[in-house]
Amino acid sequence: MHEIVPGEPIAGAEGGDGTEMVQTTMEPRARGQAVAAACPVGHTVPPRVPGTRNAAATIERILASAEAEFGSRGIDSARIDDIAKAAGISKQLIYHYFDGKDDIYGALLVHIARRNMTLVCAIDYDALDPIEAVRAFFETLFRAYRGNPFTSTIPLDQGLHGGAHVRYDAEVAAMRDDFYRRFGDAIDRGKGMGLIRPEIDVAALHFLAIVLVSGAIALMPMFVRYTRRKAGSGHPAPDATCEQFTEYFMRAVMA
Repeated sequence: MHEIVPGEPIAGAEGGDGTEMVQTTMEPRARGQAVAAACPVGHTVPPRVPGTRNAAATIERILASAEAEFGSRGIDSARIDDIAKAAGISKQLIYHYFDGKDDIYGALLVHIARRNMTLVCAIDYDALDPIEAVRAFFETLFRAYRGNPFTSTIPLDQGLHGGAHVRYDAEVAAMRDDFYRRFGDAIDRGKGMGLIRPEIDVAALHFLAIVLVSGAIALMPMFVRYTRRKAGSGHPAPDATCEQFTEYFMRAVMA
C-alpha cells in the first residue's frame, strides 16, 4: 500500500507546470469518497493543459481512464499502471487521490450514477403525458448507455462481485428521490387514466430499464456471434435498436 506522508512531495509526480505535487493531510479513503464530486459529467479523457495544476481535472482524467480499463477488463484484471498510462499521469499521483483499485472503482460507480441521474432528472415529466414520459425516460437512458458503452459492462462486472463496491452517495440519493417523485407522479397519472399497469412500481421499473439497457448494449457482440449476424446491412442500426427495445419496454408498462 502506498504510504501517505503529509506535507512531503510525491515521488515522481509533477503538476502540469513541472512542480512537484505535495501530499495533503486528507486520508486516502476520504479522498476516494469525495473525488467523484470534483469530476464533471463526461467520459472521454480530457487533454492535459501545460502550465496548470488542477486537482479536479486530474481526477476527471483518472476516472475517465478507469472507466475504460474497468469496463473492458473488469476490476480483477484492471491495472492501476494502465489507468495511469492512459491518463498521462504517474502511478504515484493516482495514489495521491485514491487508496488503490477498489477505491477508484467505488468512486467511478458514484460518478457514473451521477452522470446518468443528471440525464433522467433533466426530463420535464410533468409536461409530458404519462406514456410519453415513460418513453422519454427509457430512450434517454438507452442513449446514455449507448454513448458510454463501458457504462453497460461495468454493472455486469460489478454484479459478479455482489455490488461490493457500491457506495451510498448523498447527492445520488437526492437525485434519485427527486426522479422517483416526478417520474412516479407521471406513472400515477397513467394508472389513473388506465394507460399504465396498476402494479407498476417506479423503483422496480427503473431497475428493469437498467437491466434491459445494459444487457442489450453490453451483450450485443455476443448476440451477433451467437446468431451469426454480421455488423452492417444485416445488423440493426443504432437508432432502430433503441426503437425496438423501447417498444419492448413500453409493452411491459402499458395497460
